[in-house]
Amino acid sequence: MVFFRKGKSKGKKGGGGDAPSAPGVPPQRSPESIKLREQAMENARKARAEIGEETLQKIAAALEEKNRSAGKKARDEIRKMDKDRVAQHLKDLLADRDK
Repeated sequence: MVFFRKGKSKGKKGGGGDAPSAPGVPPQRSPESIKLREQAMENARKARAEIGEETLQKIAAALEEKNRSAGKKARDEIRKMDKDRVAQHLKDLLADRDK
């Protein structure tokens, strides 16, 4: 009798079943899955043609702007400002902090 066994046991959760495929190799898809994917891609192509490339670019820009954090927006604004003015402001902040 062996109580402590190294290796896979049949009753272990997640054990057994099909061996995972090699890394970088896509899993085999069922014909039904392939058909659904092709249908979805065709629907996306039709929608893209109806909406137009310019409108898609506007939507993408709006979503990107919405998803930007406040910190990133502030950093971009500071980069656009006059460097001497920003440097002077930082010096003033440090001087006020040290008082």
